[in-house]
Amino acid sequence: MKFQTKRLVFGACMLAALVFGAAMYSAGEQSNASKADNLYPDTAWLVPIKLVERPQSYTKFITERQRTIDALLRVVQEKQETADMISPSGQITYGKTAMTYPEGRIAYAIRMLGDLRAPKAVQALLDIIDFQFTVTGMARLEPPKDAQVIQALIQIGKPASTGAVEYLANDKSSKRAPMYVRVIAQVEGIELGKVMVRLAADKEKDPEKKARLEAAIGLFDKAGEPIP
Repeated sequence: MKFQTKRLVFGACMLAALVFGAAMYSAGEQSNASKADNLYPDTAWLVPIKLVERPQSYTKFITERQRTIDALLRVVQEKQETADMISPSGQITYGKTAMTYPEGRIAYAIRMLGDLRAPKAVQALLDIIDFQFTVTGMARLEPPKDAQVIQALIQIGKPASTGAVEYLANDKSSKRAPMYVRVIAQVEGIELGKVMVRLAADKEKDPEKKARLEAAIGLFDKAGEPIP
């Protein structure tokens, strides 16, 4: 009987020690998190201490991200004349092929959509893949690099390369075809890109679309070079 009592007492002591240790650990974690929140107050809502608050935090983050992407897309899709499309010289330009300066809102929105890796932006960016910005004197001294829209599509990755294959089939423009191919090659690699386009051509029933896809395969030979 005494032995059983000792075992019960020992077990109770061990349980109490575990509970106390867990409480101290939790308090320490909260204290550390509190210190971190004091140092980085902007992270408090993003990574709440309480687990029950995290789903709400996640939803808020996703909502804010989507709202940002939608706002950037509205800027990119602007077709009307705006003050944002006035060049430093004061010249007003129009349309999706308009020349506008690299510091404008449209250029910034395109770059941000690429940085956000936003698949939702793929169609809007492919629609303006030939959008050109005026080249400043300093930019002419830099090594050639892809146009800003192409850079953004490459950053988005596979959704952009898949979309570019579809645009290759549907777009009759010989000017834009190398741009689509450049996106595919930079995302997938030249050899895999060729395979993707070849498979799409083999599956295509429309003779005109099939011909455009087959013709695009030859464009991969120069797909390693930037398209400014």
